[in-house]
Formats: sequence, C-alpha cells, structure tokens
Amino acid sequence: MDFLMNLLLNVFEFLGVTHANQIIIFIVLMAIGIMYKIHEMARWVIGVFLVIMGVSLATAIYQIAFSARAQCVYAYDDSKPVFADSSDRALQWSEIRNLNCPSLWVARNEIFYKAGYCFFSPVGYSYFENGGRKCNHEVERPASDVAWKNIKSLHRLARRKGCRTPPTSCRNFSRVGASKLIVSRPPLKAD
Repeated sequence: MDFLMNLLLNVFEFLGVTHANQIIIFIVLMAIGIMYKIHEMARWVIGVFLVIMGVSLATAIYQIAFSARAQCVYAYDDSKPVFADSSDRALQWSEIRNLNCPSLWVARNEIFYKAGYCFFSPVGYSYFENGGRKCNHEVERPASDVAWKNIKSLHRLARRKGCRTPPTSCRNFSRVGASKLIVSRPPLKAD
C-alpha cells in the first residue's frame, strides 16, 4: 500500500499537482468521472455521491483561492519571546506542558526565527515577517543541538495535544504572549 501511495504521489508531482487541495480536486474529478460511467447504481446513490464530492471540490477550491494569502493581524514581538533562551538551554517539561497550541507553535518557530530561518508557509511568513528582517535561505535548522532537541520536544507535545501544524489561520495568536497586534495590516477578511 505504501508503494502505491508513493507511486501515486510521484505521479501527482510529475503532473504538477503538489498541493493537498489540488490532489483532492483531482481525485474528486476522477471519482465523478468513474461514477458517471457506472450505470448500474441507483440514481439517488450517484446523486448523494455527487453532492458530497461537489462540497469537497468547492471547499478545496476555496482553500486554494483564499488560504494561500493569509495575513496575520498579529506578528512576533522580539521583545517578549515565549522562551528567551530556548536556543541555549534545554526546556523543561514543567515549562512547556501547559502551553496552548498557538503558544507551542510560536515557541517552536521562534527558535527557527532566531537562527535566521526563512518562513514560506503563509501564516509563518506573515507572523514572523520575513520581509522585516534578513533571513538566510540556507538555514534549514538551528545549529545548536539543544535548540533542535527543544524543537522536537515542542513539536511532540503539539502532536500529543492534537494541534494543527502548521496552523491554518492567525486567529488564536492573540492568546500568545509573544504576539503584538499590528493595526496597520489589513484584517484577514479584507485581503
């Protein structure tokens, strides 16, 4: 099964379909084509299937059209980091266990930010403001082993808590102490 999934993903990549929503659209259209060719099924079954696939298709198109341009009204505040020394010392379980999902995401990514990482996800790019500082495109991970272990610990805890990684919106960053409100930015809906 893994071989078939890898083969299918390689075919999608060859066709230029790499975004998850693009793959969903492709699969929906293929399934609709297959269902259309099957005449033995009851009409109501085909109708229900087409409605469900239509909703999935509309959702995927909406996500591609609008979520790729996320604009956070919150930005990272250098003067109030979640952990000021997370690149230099090992974080303790007692320090991180009570953090909420947005705080875990910010704490993990502030380590990358301090290392000079360039953010490419819409939320990461908007929140950490790549344009406002010099980022190094060659940085893939922090140089320090302590920082890398902290990143792994924060990511592991975020998975345990069921956090979305990466976050799909900036809505909950108001609850993160390292966030500042940028009034000059247009809100997400105005974009």
